Amino acid sequence: MTAQEVADIIESWAPLSLQEPWDNAGFCVGLPQTQVTGVLLCLDVTPSVLEEAMALGANLIISHHPLIFHGVKKLCGQDEVARMVVTALKNELVIYAAHTNADKVKTGVSGYMALMLGLEDTEILCADAAHNLSAGRSLETVSKTASGIALIAPKTASETASETASETAPETASETAPKTALGTPQETAPGIAPETASETISALDSPPQVGYGIVGNLPKPQKVKEFLKDVKIIFNYPPMRITSFTLPFIRRVAVCGGSGAHLIPKALEASADVFISGDISYHHFFSAEGKMMIIDVGHYESEVGVLRKFYRLLYEKRLPFEISKTKKDTNPIHYL
Repeated sequence: MTAQEVADIIESWAPLSLQEPWDNAGFCVGLPQTQVTGVLLCLDVTPSVLEEAMALGANLIISHHPLIFHGVKKLCGQDEVARMVVTALKNELVIYAAHTNADKVKTGVSGYMALMLGLEDTEILCADAAHNLSAGRSLETVSKTASGIALIAPKTASETASETASETAPETASETAPKTALGTPQETAPGIAPETASETISALDSPPQVGYGIVGNLPKPQKVKEFLKDVKIIFNYPPMRITSFTLPFIRRVAVCGGSGAHLIPKALEASADVFISGDISYHHFFSAEGKMMIIDVGHYESEVGVLRKFYRLLYEKRLPFEISKTKKDTNPIHYL
């Protein structure tokens, strides 16, 4: 099986056509026709991830953030990115990224945050009108092949049900850890957020939309302190930065993985009680104007859960090689 065929699986869920013009999703290093011996999943490609892939015998690395993001004019070991590209090429590694395309699909980065929080009646927070299809249709999946872009028929109800079943299946028999108040098992792998025991994507598949962020409702109102406690557990105990909140309960929740400060006005428009994201600046915290709580759980912490989605997409295809999530903590931010 080639790296391109593995990429086709990812792109059937998050087509490259959805990425932003400034993004660099897709193949960053290596030949798409390379025969795959194993896959390593990570949020960021680092030197330790390259070493891990080689030790595992995995020659395909799938990351969320592209290794090559800005222009590279020379490969002379002038910086860490250049050195990693040279290392990858010397060791015949292929590096692929699913970035803003994975951010914008409804079951993507923000969708996974919503699933872990148990949100219901979910909607895209900031829809991308240019990429949304008419109501009542499922998002057509796109597979990039050697000959170009091939459109695949929309998913049927039975296919959606099959997806739901595969999403609820545990990755390994060991994923039966104790649950928190929101029903999420504790995750033991470094840096990987826990998942809900009854994980389902059906609520996030309708209506078909593309865009940034998700807004939805908790199954029932929750006291603020209880909600904050659960959020801390769900996102793997990050040092959270929050605004004050005067209401006694949380019911409506908006989320955006990564850097989501620009969606604070959209969360207010959606009547969210709380907005959860990362990279919130000092001045952005003022923009809630006391009408909504803002929680910054961290860029890495809000996005790393999407590795589970990558894993499930590939695992359900029963590929003839090992699929692993990195055991390296690639978060560049450390807390004292």
